[in-house]
Amino acid sequence: MKNMLNIVGFIMKKVRKKTYLTVKSYTALFYYKNISEVTVEDIQKPFDEKTAKKYYVTANDILMKLNPIFNKAIEWGLIDKILFRE
Repeated sequence: MKNMLNIVGFIMKKVRKKTYLTVKSYTALFYYKNISEVTVEDIQKPFDEKTAKKYYVTANDILMKLNPIFNKAIEWGLIDKILFRE
């Protein structure tokens, strides 16, 4: 099973260094989990922390940067699309 680090590495080969560092910091909390073990709460936590500080653009950026990672995981059959449609 591929973990978050493998998937992030695959996607980040195609983007600029700044974006890579941003995504790396957003996903550090669940790097060593299998992608199928990442929960909505894992993603919600950094989002809530940023919105609590009124960093709304950064909070949205978290979601925008993580979205392609989970789309790729769905495409590869690593997670079920329904799990993230709550």
